[in-house]
Amino acid sequence: MIVARAVCQNTLNMSQREKGKLNLKVYHCANHEFKISEMEQEIETLLAKRDEFYKSYEYLATRPMSMERANKVLHGVLVRGDEISAQSKNTVNSILSKFTNGMGNKGTTFADLLNGFTEHYTHSISKKNSFATFNSSEFGLASQKKAEFFDILMDDAQINKLAKRGETLLASAMATA
Repeated sequence: MIVARAVCQNTLNMSQREKGKLNLKVYHCANHEFKISEMEQEIETLLAKRDEFYKSYEYLATRPMSMERANKVLHGVLVRGDEISAQSKNTVNSILSKFTNGMGNKGTTFADLLNGFTEHYTHSISKKNSFATFNSSEFGLASQKKAEFFDILMDDAQINKLAKRGETLLASAMATA
């Protein structure tokens, strides 16, 4: 029996980020057998990183996340400065919507929050230029943001710090409203 796991571009990107770019070119030359063994090592490293990501993701799927805490964490991550901008508010609301109603999400775990975040930065960036959205999502700033958010979710101290920051921002916004 063969077990296959679907791997999306996000998983591939997260698997590659610590190792760098894959170098899977082999030219017909005298040392091609050596190059093939290097390629095998690159693939083994990629698969090991992918397995590490899956274990981390499975861990996130066991950790509960409430809507209130998700809102605080997202504000702590996405708001630049001391005031919540309209753009930040819209981004947070988009991600929260995907956290609860996104592809396969129920809005109950850290994994749902990661999925909502990646769904937003994969599919919701720009409706005007699909190539620019794809490029950013898979290779640019959006890809970087998704990887950074994954790291944040794996670090309890960081989560607590950002949730506290988000709570402070939201309280300040309520006080001035």
